[in-house]
Amino acid sequence: AGTRLQAAIALRASIMYDHTPSDLRHTEVWEAVLFPLTEVPGTDHVFAVDYDARDLLESPVNPGRFVLPMANLGNKRYVTDATAAVKDRLIRDRALNVWQNTELKMVSRPGEPQNDFLTRCTLAADTGADTEADKIREKLAAKIDKVKDALDTAELRAQQLEQEQSSNRTSELLNVGGSVLGALLGGRKSVRSITGAVGRAANSRTRTQRAGNRTEAALAKVEEKAATLEDLENELTEELAEIQEKWDSIAGDITQFSIPIDKTDITVEEAIVIWVPTA
Repeated sequence: AGTRLQAAIALRASIMYDHTPSDLRHTEVWEAVLFPLTEVPGTDHVFAVDYDARDLLESPVNPGRFVLPMANLGNKRYVTDATAAVKDRLIRDRALNVWQNTELKMVSRPGEPQNDFLTRCTLAADTGADTEADKIREKLAAKIDKVKDALDTAELRAQQLEQEQSSNRTSELLNVGGSVLGALLGGRKSVRSITGAVGRAANSRTRTQRAGNRTEAALAKVEEKAATLEDLENELTEELAEIQEKWDSIAGDITQFSIPIDKTDITVEEAIVIWVPTA
C-alpha cells in the first residue's frame, strides 16, 4: 500500500503588535499547519510548526498514495476561508502580554521575564531616588555646613577660655602665696598690708570665676551646636530613608496588560497546500 499522503495547508503570517502609549512596536512571525482538512474550514486542527522552504519537497521521497481530502481544494475560496478562520483565532488567542510600570512609564520587552523587568524598574527607580535625594542634600547641605562652622568656632572659643581660666587659676594661687602668706611669713606686721593682699587675692579669684562662667557658657554653646548638627544629620537620614522606601514601592508596582490585535495587524504571507506523509 505504501505511505499515505494527506492534504494540509502550511501557513505563515506576520503579526504586528502596536501600542502607541508605551511606544511599543513588535512583529512576530507565526507559522502553522492545518491538518487534517475538514469539509468546512476551521481551526480545530491547527498546529503551530516552524518551517521553511527547505522542509518542503516537490515530490515525495518514497512513493505513496494520495488520499483525497474532504475539503474542496479545487475551490480557491477554501484556502481563503481557512485563512480568515486562522486570523480570527489569532485575534482571539494571540494577544501579547507584557508587564508595565505606570509610575515609571515603562513597559517590558516582548517575552521579557517579570524578574528581569523588575530589575530594570529598580534601576530606573534608583535613578529617581538619587535625583530626589540630591535636592534634599542641597537643601540641608548649606544648613549643615553653617552649623559645622559655628561648632568649630564654638569649640575653639571654649578651648581659649579653658586656657584662660587655667592661667587665671595659676595666677590666683601665686597671688595668694605671694601676697598673704608672704606678708605673714615675711615678717610684715601691718594688718593693712595683709588685708590688701587678701583683697588682691579675692580680685584674682573673681576673675577666675568669671573666666569659668564664660568657659561654661562656651561649652554649652558647643553642646548646643553639636545637638543641632546631629538633628540635621538625623533629619537628612530620615528623609533619605523615606525617599528610598517610596521609590522601592514604585519599582515594585508592576502589572500585566494585554496588547490586542485585529485583522489589519495580521498579514498572511503564505498559504499553500502541502501533502503530509502518514502511516
